[in-house]
Amino acid sequence: MSRPICNHYAELLSSTAAAAGRDGARVSGAVHCLVLRTLPQLPPTYLLNHLLAAYARSGRLPLARRLFDAMPDPNLFTRNALLSALARARLLPDMERLFASMPERDAVSYN
Repeated sequence: MSRPICNHYAELLSSTAAAAGRDGARVSGAVHCLVLRTLPQLPPTYLLNHLLAAYARSGRLPLARRLFDAMPDPNLFTRNALLSALARARLLPDMERLFASMPERDAVSYN
């Protein structure tokens, strides 16, 4: 897999932070399609983290959650991104379940 192209996609997803709502969701969805079409195997965790965060920022929490559930190796950043999205959506029971299941936590996890 080409690391430069993954970095390019990650930058593109980071830039969707400025696009709120439907526009951000469209851009995130389009980049997700590009990732699936152009990468021969499962993208690296850092790229999936960017995708999850972009979906969460644009209000597509169900997609962010499905992506999280499908990730083979979610890391602390992954869990914190979903935890933050659940908190913004005020889904306290889901947030508590995720927090309790976290194998490790840091200052971000507690905030």
